[in-house]
Amino acid sequence: MTDALMAEIARNIAANDRRRAERVKDTLDGLSARERALLREAAVMGWVRGHWAAGGTQRAPADSAIVAEVVDAMFAFPELYPTVTGYVEPTEETPVKRWWNRVQPRHRARRGVRLPRNRGLCRR
Repeated sequence: MTDALMAEIARNIAANDRRRAERVKDTLDGLSARERALLREAAVMGWVRGHWAAGGTQRAPADSAIVAEVVDAMFAFPELYPTVTGYVEPTEETPVKRWWNRVQPRHRARRGVRLPRNRGLCRR
């Protein structure tokens, strides 16, 4: 790789790190003092317990560094943490949703009804 390419990659990584740090700061600034305290306690407790469970021996970083790391990690799976990340379920209908909406009434009708076994596939 050329030096120019490496420099461009380094600039992109630094810009992405700045954007992620700003997103974490904006998220934490948008929380009330009570919400920040709850998030801080949960993040630090989870980080320390996970570190111990993994057999780690390194010294824990400052609480603010742990909170920043945890909040940044929440944005990797925003649908799991909608309260913090502000994730909203997309409203457009996907092929899977279309299929489920079509199949669901039949599925509900069969609930509780014992279907006959397929004798050719399920032998005892």
